[in-house]
Amino acid sequence: MTTKHLADLLQEEARNLASAQVASINQVNSQEIPTAEEYTAKLSATVSELTTSQIGVEAIIKELEQVITQLEQKEVTLLNQVSDLQTGMSVQKASSERSQQELEEAKQMILQLAQSNSQLIAENKELKQARDGSKLNNYKKSHLLSEKLTDKPKASDDFAANTWLYD
Repeated sequence: MTTKHLADLLQEEARNLASAQVASINQVNSQEIPTAEEYTAKLSATVSELTTSQIGVEAIIKELEQVITQLEQKEVTLLNQVSDLQTGMSVQKASSERSQQELEEAKQMILQLAQSNSQLIAENKELKQARDGSKLNNYKKSHLLSEKLTDKPKASDDFAANTWLYD
């Protein structure tokens, strides 16, 4: 019974395998095999697509070359601007240093003038004090002289006292 059962299974497998092969053959036969005209049409369509894409690529390349040229011109312009800015900056730096030096010189001159001014003020004060002192002395002397003159008796007051020689 087992051998019979095994034989049935083998036959069934063989039938299934045969039917699968027949089905795949039918599928291959059912597929349409393109004709030479169809291949030619597909090939010319592919060639035209490639030609169109090649023209598109060439146009893109030309656009990119134009962009590169523009960018190179812009780079040259920017480099010139950078150069001009550096030149201007160096001129400004030199001017700033010169101004700083002039400022320091002016500060020194101001200090010297302030010191000279202080000395002149002190000398002026001394001269004023000396002049005021001499005026005061002159004033005192003149007052003393006038007081001495007023203390002397007048000649007309006592003629006999003034004429001692006549005694």
